[in-house]
Amino acid sequence: MIFGNPFPYVKCLGDPIYRAERGEISRGATAFLLGGTINTLMVLGFLPNVFLTMYASQIGSALEVGLLSLALADRINAMKEERTRILQESSRKLEQLNLELANSNRLKDEFLATVTHELRTPMSGVIGSLELMQTVPMDVELTQYQKTATGSARDMMRMVNDILALIELQAGKLYPRREPFSLRGLFDSLRAQYAPRAEEKGLHFVLLLDESLPDTLEGDAGKLTQALGYLLDNAIKFTAQGSVALRVEGRQDDEGVALHVEVQDSGIGFETPENDALYQRFHQLDGSLTREYGGLGIGLALCRQLTELLGGKLSHTSAPGRGSLFLLDLPLGQPVQGIAVPPPRRAGGHALRRPEQCTVLVVEDNAINQLVIRGMLLKLGYRVRTADNGSEGIDLLRRETIDAVLLDCQMPVMDGFATCRAIRTLPHGAELPVLAITAHSHSGDRERCLAAGMSDYLAKPVKFEELQTLLHDWLLCQPAQPSHV
Repeated sequence: MIFGNPFPYVKCLGDPIYRAERGEISRGATAFLLGGTINTLMVLGFLPNVFLTMYASQIGSALEVGLLSLALADRINAMKEERTRILQESSRKLEQLNLELANSNRLKDEFLATVTHELRTPMSGVIGSLELMQTVPMDVELTQYQKTATGSARDMMRMVNDILALIELQAGKLYPRREPFSLRGLFDSLRAQYAPRAEEKGLHFVLLLDESLPDTLEGDAGKLTQALGYLLDNAIKFTAQGSVALRVEGRQDDEGVALHVEVQDSGIGFETPENDALYQRFHQLDGSLTREYGGLGIGLALCRQLTELLGGKLSHTSAPGRGSLFLLDLPLGQPVQGIAVPPPRRAGGHALRRPEQCTVLVVEDNAINQLVIRGMLLKLGYRVRTADNGSEGIDLLRRETIDAVLLDCQMPVMDGFATCRAIRTLPHGAELPVLAITAHSHSGDRERCLAAGMSDYLAKPVKFEELQTLLHDWLLCQPAQPSHV
């Protein structure tokens, strides 16, 4: 039929199953009619009155019921087999679709991870060049342009970092670390970062920290700072006048501290959507907010996922026109007493050498980043040598005396991890400060760097102040190594 069977529940006469049933039914009807005929002939006296002729109708009916039962059982078995076949086929199709969906999600995450990683390289050059401009005398107008460009570039990098963090959270590649940190130092750094931004908008920034809480606790300070940063960023963004308050309390017991943090603002507020949509990624409460306030709509999604990763809980209360209050509850441990932790080689305090006395090797395959890092080092007063890959860097280390190495992790010919392992086998290479430059600030690259023998690491884009501090601690505060050339 051109348009298929218009009556799907009416069996087709050509169906083999129907033909088999029709045969059983036909034979059953024949047996019934034959039994009735024999019985009639017996009554008329044409046949003898014996058991078979007397009960011929009943025997025919019994045969008919038996044959019809066989046909029905055959039909039920056929329907079960057909249903099983359809279910198996549907299951295979569903499995195939799930595989295609998983592959599509994997390709999407790999694409986003590659894009965000590749964006770091040119953005490192942009931000580094803008920071170098700060060291050059400029008039007021150029200084304002430089500050605007630097702020925009850093906003771009924050978005790239947020996307990368979201991808790693979705892929399960982020793990909480348990390390000692200073509670007051963490919140002082948050105040130093966000109070100026609030004051630029005319807002009053308040930090209220319970002084009875212990200062040294154990947990993942980096991820806690990141989660609170999203809340503070939203509070400042959506508040036009009034204040932003950061309150820190806690309940202490033998195991640690149950930390309770509140971020409250006097901003526009909102009406809580249903189905927890507020914490879904790329979700905006109002499409117009995207144009007015900007952002990707992933800050709260990241904040909740980071909080849950650390074993905490995030909640909120809000009302339109009355501001918002976000509550973060997180368990933190106390440092284990009595275990001697070897101090790191990274020193501090007064410098034992001057930058002019030190030579730093920059191993970086990207010409722009190499130029920017070299410019920063020259501004700081260091002597600089450069290499385009790990192999060239090893050759240069064999020929010249180098005091420290800045090493990119991803390079052709020989990557940073293999290069560091090779450096450690060189004469005087075991004590040489090797500082990694990595584009993966959120993932396990830090652990990979340290496991490969690197001394410390810098996240792209390299910041002038961070580079200065790192070299001061690892190079200037360390005694000079004897020359091996």
